[in-house]
Amino acid sequence: MRLSNLLPRQASACIVFSCLAAQASAYFQVSSPSSGAQWTNGETYAVTWIKGVNDGITAFDLELARLGNDGLIYVARDVPCVKGSTPAINLAFVDVPPADDYFILFLNSTPGTVFATSDHFSILSSSSSSSSSSSSESSSPNPSAPTVTVSGPPNLTKAFVTTFPASNGASLPPIVELSGRLVGLGTMMLTGVLGAVWTLR
Repeated sequence: MRLSNLLPRQASACIVFSCLAAQASAYFQVSSPSSGAQWTNGETYAVTWIKGVNDGITAFDLELARLGNDGLIYVARDVPCVKGSTPAINLAFVDVPPADDYFILFLNSTPGTVFATSDHFSILSSSSSSSSSSSSESSSPNPSAPTVTVSGPPNLTKAFVTTFPASNGASLPPIVELSGRLVGLGTMMLTGVLGAVWTLR
């Protein structure tokens, strides 16, 4: 096989692998609440997630928002999500206004970087009975996770309900955090060099 026939295939493979490496480091998915879930005031539910291991995110902030109304409920600041921590936080709802357009933001509120958002879900009044996913096992409280009590309507003048301590020494070393990005960058540079060699031949 001639080198000139092999280079385009290798260049294409390098581009695909670099794109996959970039995607793998940015993976953050919310498992619960699921779309259409109905959670009830007076009950406690688990918010759960799955995220990339080497994405450099060691903590995030949690905010409760609505599509139809302005305002946020600042739920928790610096929720730990390092390797080995429980990927869940329990939310207990007390007198939160009932509505069907709530969603949860997972973000770093300092620069405003949003990592993920949950599907839309409903919060029902305590007198309502829910037969849908509110009683499902996936949204049951996680005994290993901390519980935060969320109460009242959105209020931008209130601080976060809970602030977790910073994870001293729990974050990954900078070289490990950057390894995925460095692999992607190296692959892109190699692809550029191979493309230049191919063009000059």
